[in-house]
Amino acid sequence: MRIAIEVAVRAPLARVWSVWTTPDDIMAWNAASDDWHCPHAEATFAVGGRFSCWMEARDGSVGFDFEGAFTAIEEGQRIDCLLDDERGVSVVFSEVDEVPWWRRSSMRRTCIRPKPS
Repeated sequence: MRIAIEVAVRAPLARVWSVWTTPDDIMAWNAASDDWHCPHAEATFAVGGRFSCWMEARDGSVGFDFEGAFTAIEEGQRIDCLLDDERGVSVVFSEVDEVPWWRRSSMRRTCIRPKPS
């Protein structure tokens, strides 16, 4: 199964790339909802490097590690990774039409779940 999500962000492409690749920035935005947060993130941002984000309910009642390895990186354009549960993820970054007072960047995130064996 393939799931694709596309998001337009009011920021220049270089800034969007930076917040996806810098652990301090990842901790600031990586949460499923307002009652969750990401108090720890680390990454060795290179092909074969690993990443780990601790996702946790703000009340501390539950949490989990979101971990995997980078399988392909095209600077400023694409990040592919394989999660520890064997899902493949591809995040594609692109600049979209410019609007006079702000620029938008687009990210398309595709997640592929392996077929059960």
